[in-house]
Amino acid sequence: MLARPPASFSTLAEWLAWQAELNPKEIELGLSRVQAVLAEMPLPTQHPTVITVAGTNGKGSTVAFLESIYRTAGYCVGTYTSPHLQRYNERIRINGCETSDADIIQAFRVIDAARQTHPLTFFEFGTLAAWYCLCQAKVDIALLEVGLGGRLDAVNAIEPDVAVVTRIALDHMDWLGPTRSDIGREKAGIFRAHKPAICGDPAPPDSLIQTAKALPAITYQLGQNFGFRRHQDHWTWWHNTQQLTHLPTPGLAGEEQYHNAAVALQVVTCLSAQHPVHETHLHHALKTVRLAGRFQCVQHRCPIILDVAHNPDAAQRLSEKLQHLPCSGRTFALFGAMQDKDILGIIAPLTACIGQWYTVTPNIPRAMEQKRLYEVIEDKVPGHVHLGSSIPSTLTKILVDVMPTDRLVIFGSFFTVAEALTALNIGNGDNNN
Repeated sequence: MLARPPASFSTLAEWLAWQAELNPKEIELGLSRVQAVLAEMPLPTQHPTVITVAGTNGKGSTVAFLESIYRTAGYCVGTYTSPHLQRYNERIRINGCETSDADIIQAFRVIDAARQTHPLTFFEFGTLAAWYCLCQAKVDIALLEVGLGGRLDAVNAIEPDVAVVTRIALDHMDWLGPTRSDIGREKAGIFRAHKPAICGDPAPPDSLIQTAKALPAITYQLGQNFGFRRHQDHWTWWHNTQQLTHLPTPGLAGEEQYHNAAVALQVVTCLSAQHPVHETHLHHALKTVRLAGRFQCVQHRCPIILDVAHNPDAAQRLSEKLQHLPCSGRTFALFGAMQDKDILGIIAPLTACIGQWYTVTPNIPRAMEQKRLYEVIEDKVPGHVHLGSSIPSTLTKILVDVMPTDRLVIFGSFFTVAEALTALNIGNGDNNN
């Protein structure tokens, strides 16, 4: 731990290094610490409308759709997401702009004064800072992405006006339980009695719906209370007897983005009395939405696709997109993942569409060693796996070998994609989609 007291810190890097050591546990689920500090923080009495988004996959995309819609409609929108790709400031945005170091540091000072002896985790500090910054900016709408689970995640200490759970899959099972039923129950913990609870999973576990109804929340389930229909060059969204027709193809790639966009439109419908949105704004927002690291396509010596797919469900979606995207040459993969991930489950859907694998270790203690990744993949596709070194040097090696007709897929974790973006000198907003 840094020996100097927080009062002497002058840079964001100093604050973040200290926070990383404040609580001996990187992850410690529970709301008591955050609730205690929230009660002591000097926050405005007037709060923004809060939309909380949980789920295994699709959280970031759903938040991106909502941010695009409400900003296009002229509202002041604050967004909290995690983790970041290249800069911590990405986690807290006001109208699409990253919050400054100075504003985040001021939030940290307020939190440190309010926390007394509570040993907040790194994520708890960041969540409280985001809420402070969004309240200080007097945003109309606050979009809060849950970090892990839902019921005991720090974000759940902030009362939502609408709660969303996107697709549920097996991930973080050490924390959330071994089955989709267990995970669904944890994620349903963000629902509130008599408030909209939106389920974006087309086949949710019964536990999620049962939890919502027991509160009772005002439940909307994809495929039952709302949904969408694809057409050749447009799509239709429906909610009971209401319809929005001739909607443009979403600006994010993949079939699952219709699900995420449909969920976002249901949120907008639930809040239409307080925050109306004109249909022309919806059309423009759906077309122009962008999100770094979600099938982000950039052109280099060959096309490069960056995707933060880090569990089997997300890998299946990545595989489907790759199969629908023509490539006349070879497909290379640069793959790095965390130790707790289901590596076999991640690579299984991708072995048919990736010809050459390069394993790497992101620069984070929780990362799986590239040698172990190599052994697991080599056992499934012998002769097609290469043991990488650092991400920058492995990238250099691959890009020497590729032809313009080839493509490179960089995936496996946020940290893998983040290091690759930096090594390639690509801003996380650059996208050729």
